Amino acid sequence: MSEKTSEEGRIPETFTLKEDFPDPSLEAWQREAEKALGGKSLARLNRPTHEGIVVRPLYLPPSVEAGEAEDRNEMPLFAREAGAAPGRTSGPAICQRLDYARARDCSRMAQEDIRHSVDALWLVTDGASQAGLDPWDPAAQAMSGPGLIWSRNSDLQAALEGIDLRRTSLHLDAGAGAFLAAAALAAAVLGKSSMREVDGAFHFDPLGALALQGELRADLDFYAHQMADLANWCSREAPRIRAVSVSSLPYHGSGASAVQELAYALATGVQYLRDLEGHGMEAVRACSQLLFVLAVGRDFFMEIAKLRAVRQIWTLALGTWGLPSESLAMRLQAVTSPRTLTVRDPWVNLMRAASESFAAFAGGADLLTVLPLDTAIGPSNSLARRLAANTNTILAEESSLGRVADPAGGSWYVEELTEQLAEKAWDLFREIEAQGGMRRMLLEGRIAQQLESTAAAKRKAINQRRDPITGVSQYADLSEEPLNRPGDDLGQLRRSFQPPKEPNPEVIAALQRVGRASREGAGDGRVFAAAVEAFRAGACLGQVSSALHPQERGVRIDAMPLRREAEEFECLRSRLDGLTSALGRRPKVFLANLGPLAGHKPRSLFARGFVEAAGLEAEGSQGFEDVESLGGAFAESPAEIAVLCGPDDLYPSMAPQAAAVLKERGALEVLLAGRPGKKEDEFRQAGIDRFIHIGCDALAILEDLVRKLEERAAQEACRIPG
Repeated sequence: MSEKTSEEGRIPETFTLKEDFPDPSLEAWQREAEKALGGKSLARLNRPTHEGIVVRPLYLPPSVEAGEAEDRNEMPLFAREAGAAPGRTSGPAICQRLDYARARDCSRMAQEDIRHSVDALWLVTDGASQAGLDPWDPAAQAMSGPGLIWSRNSDLQAALEGIDLRRTSLHLDAGAGAFLAAAALAAAVLGKSSMREVDGAFHFDPLGALALQGELRADLDFYAHQMADLANWCSREAPRIRAVSVSSLPYHGSGASAVQELAYALATGVQYLRDLEGHGMEAVRACSQLLFVLAVGRDFFMEIAKLRAVRQIWTLALGTWGLPSESLAMRLQAVTSPRTLTVRDPWVNLMRAASESFAAFAGGADLLTVLPLDTAIGPSNSLARRLAANTNTILAEESSLGRVADPAGGSWYVEELTEQLAEKAWDLFREIEAQGGMRRMLLEGRIAQQLESTAAAKRKAINQRRDPITGVSQYADLSEEPLNRPGDDLGQLRRSFQPPKEPNPEVIAALQRVGRASREGAGDGRVFAAAVEAFRAGACLGQVSSALHPQERGVRIDAMPLRREAEEFECLRSRLDGLTSALGRRPKVFLANLGPLAGHKPRSLFARGFVEAAGLEAEGSQGFEDVESLGGAFAESPAEIAVLCGPDDLYPSMAPQAAAVLKERGALEVLLAGRPGKKEDEFRQAGIDRFIHIGCDALAILEDLVRKLEERAAQEACRIPG
């Protein structure tokens, strides 16, 4: 291709990619990058993660990083294959949660969901039923949390009224009561069709239930027996249903890192395979009964790598069983993170769900549950549910992500991140195995100990706003209208259920068969079959539970402390709202800007966002050239707190005098935006109480400010006139 030049004779009008844009060397890139950093080391761009992985600014093929010529055929094929969901052509199936207390609400919302192209329903039962309690049981009154309140199989049948289970998959979330709820559900289905036509999962996960609830009615050996019984029944009578789930949700919700989530999931899956094999189920059939459930958080690339890595390490673990390749396919459900949801500015949850869903697609999930934006507030409405379902549909149908096997494959960053996660998770898994396995580690509290340090590090990063939460710790909207999602009166709803009036011979006989089968404990499906027949005969939940469970002490641990990331900042906002209501006005902070606009604006904007995270209103000002005019402006302001904002070169000369004047004019607290450096002692002696900057404990500072405002308001209220 001939080259023509412009009139100046310098810029070519045509280019050839190879000749005019040669590949730069790694050394050339490093020189330019260091130049852009002002001569500082490239290590400044490295970012450490909570997983103990250092994210670098540039990733290249290993051959190039080693200084060799690039190998164009260099591609980690195993990672690509392991990261792709086998046979997927349209993305993960859409699985919508149903967690309403009333059966009619479950049915109504389920039918709406199906009209909006939802593929599967995930029915949640309430805490009392998960503990085996009927609604009228006095102990049930203390139980809270979302989910269907039920007692008989007819209640589950009513919740699924109008749903064709031959076309819509059905999942069950019943915690420690999964065996009982599954039996009642099977009894409800058998009244209309065959369980062989139903697709889905029963999500029997005793270790996950223990971690989440902190208590089981019997020991773990009993639940292992139940697991085998249910798995054998499903394998024989409901071949399209997976009996057991391996869920990382309890650990994710408690602050686990991606490495910990993977290791705990792997250790749990291995424990369950051992339990099933120990009760006579061959390993290949046992594998087909497992469904893995992983949360997808807000660290986009880390979450993609996590879902890709879990397939690798599961394949590696199963290799120790010597299983045939057809048994290695993992069935993986992804759930957008409940930990990242906010109550404040909940519309931002739409963007969080979109990002997390994208990661689930790219990571190769088979099934995806997108939590509605109002999940943390109360029972979701139709709009929120439709937006959640449409998030998945747009990614699948309009973005066509589901038509690509392993969309992230080939990215050297994602490939290396996947490999590092897999290696670290495998090492932690081996450590868990060496200490007795997941069951023992959980019972002895060592899993909780591991999570405690990780969660503390994550909370610290959030409190310092290094991990900002949009709409809460950063870019807070003080004028937002809160969403209101009132729930049902659960006490009144429970009182509407009627206990059995008199013994029914058919029910008594069925319950006796349940008890006998449970005591014999063959683990071959006979216990579950007997429980199904008891529900079909008209038994209620409490009756079947009593017949099924031994009269022995269960197991108890400290439940995993589930906590949303935004909770502490949101609690602070609520305190400030209460103070605002009591005062009849929102407390204000005076931004004492020093010098011209160009000098103070960056820190003025920082200070505004800082105090708004607590719900405090920032009152702006022009830049002051002298401290007297600054003091006069503050005296005319209703603000009780002031923040000095300006460039570093003005602070030594103006900040001490400005602080003294502000204190004289009645400032409750004087803050300075920036680091004090060697001037800290001098600044504090002049009256500056705190220094706010990137990396300071924003939550602690804001909590202290709100506390002082509350104390002053209380003192004002207690004053007696005259």
